[in-house]
Amino acid sequence: MKKLYISFFFLLFSLSMFGQERGLYTQYYLNPAVINPAYSGFNDDFSILNFNYRNRWATFPGSPQSYTFNYHSPVGERLGLGALIFSENIASISRFRAQLAYAYKFQVQDYKVAIGLSTEYQRFSIDNSTVTNPFFEVDDNLLLDAIDGVGFFDATFGVYADYKDKFFVGLALPNLIRARLSDIASAEESTGGLHYNIFMGFRFDVNNYDIRLEPSILIKDHRYEPFQVDLNLKGSFLNDQLIGGLTYSLGAGSRVGVLIGTNINKFSFNYSYDASFEEFQQYNNGAHEITVGIKIDNRKPVQLDQEMGQ
Repeated sequence: MKKLYISFFFLLFSLSMFGQERGLYTQYYLNPAVINPAYSGFNDDFSILNFNYRNRWATFPGSPQSYTFNYHSPVGERLGLGALIFSENIASISRFRAQLAYAYKFQVQDYKVAIGLSTEYQRFSIDNSTVTNPFFEVDDNLLLDAIDGVGFFDATFGVYADYKDKFFVGLALPNLIRARLSDIASAEESTGGLHYNIFMGFRFDVNNYDIRLEPSILIKDHRYEPFQVDLNLKGSFLNDQLIGGLTYSLGAGSRVGVLIGTNINKFSFNYSYDASFEEFQQYNNGAHEITVGIKIDNRKPVQLDQEMGQ
């Protein structure tokens, strides 16, 4: 019976972790490439390099902490490539993701459109120290398999479009292929239906104030995760030297987030704080997220000289 209880607990905890298997971010609207492969290399003039750290449920023992490295760049006039490495620790459970993204860009009248695909390897495991737990039983195959680690292969399809730098919309379909890389049980898992996220918004300038506002919405339905809607508002001031943002999430795990950031030359720094409306908020200090970015200029010297002369 003891073996059954510990196995059942581990299974429930794993499923709750899978619920955020795509990675939970507040700052995705600053870099949509982390949720949609079609955005990789979407900006023809710049390559983007971002380092993201997120501490969810801060001050709570064993709280989830994640680290994300993301790089994407245009290749020629039509292609975009990206890479993402993600690592997360939740108590004794670790998760690793390595992703490559490919995008093809084209023009449809005033619309710039990209179609993207990402291929991804994921690995889940629990810490070896689990075997020292007094409740551990040496013949518990579920825990033994988890200590060895379980690997998966996955793929995501995406479409992203921008109209005159005013209106944008993106659709991503994660978990299209989810094959388990193991000789144990079946070689493939059911995806449990079609999963998606839809991200859209528009940009407009406030006359005479050098302010650009960008309201947006994210609608998502991911594996093991209840339906959720994010309402965002981003404001850019003084030619992007100062950035502020608000996020309000509806649905399970409802929360409110605030963001402040700055761009100085090719460097950017953004910090956000989230507070949940759930009862568990009273036991932790919310979520803290930091992104440090580098924008690498790919424009030719002739193009730069023309812009400076205007």
